[in-house]
Amino acid sequence: MFVTQLRPTAPVKAGGTRALERALLVIGVAALAVNLRAAITSLPPVFPELQGALGLSTATISVLAATPVICFAVFSAFAAWLSRRLGEERVLLAAIAALAAGLLLLGAAPGALLFPGTVLAAAAIAVMNVLLSSLIKRRWPERAGFLIGLYITALSVGAIIGSVVAVPLWNGTGGSVRLTLGWLAGPAALGVLLWLPQAGRAAGNRPAAGARPAGPAIPEDIAAIPGDIPVLSGDAPA
Repeated sequence: MFVTQLRPTAPVKAGGTRALERALLVIGVAALAVNLRAAITSLPPVFPELQGALGLSTATISVLAATPVICFAVFSAFAAWLSRRLGEERVLLAAIAALAAGLLLLGAAPGALLFPGTVLAAAAIAVMNVLLSSLIKRRWPERAGFLIGLYITALSVGAIIGSVVAVPLWNGTGGSVRLTLGWLAGPAALGVLLWLPQAGRAAGNRPAAGARPAGPAIPEDIAAIPGDIPVLSGDAPA
């Protein structure tokens, strides 16, 4: 007598969903991280050119250079409060959108909106600085080292690209202030699109006020079969 054992398909589907979610998380983290320094490092190489084109004084240029640092100190204090109220994923989505908006303001009216656009962009970066590493540790703790490494690498690549492209772009566009200040709105807008899949998780992941922390998660290599008997797909613990 032959007995055919039917293997459940639900765990396979769940595993595929988890793999997709993690792939989207990796892409989203890289997309946000690459935008964290480019908007800042792209300015100093063209400060002399901007000073001449916009008629800025040396004192004004000095204040402009200090604005991101001041914004980091001021706006990073609100990141945790926003995260508790709205969830990290949604706050990060709003922050990358604000960064894109700030860079668009710089490109649209660099004379009148130079400081408002810079403040908006720097405030958005300040919030992302605080929340992105926290989200990494929460969403994929067992691979936090990998994601932190990816985060730092993407951040460094963005910083290098911002500083290296600034002067050639200025020269190649005939001294276009709008393009030089606003072109990074493109990568920021792409970051918004690539982070959108994460924003839907905020409501489900945000704990209720006064709620106790959840218990330990069930290991991912445990799959349930009919009869509610757990079967380890990997090696059983000692």
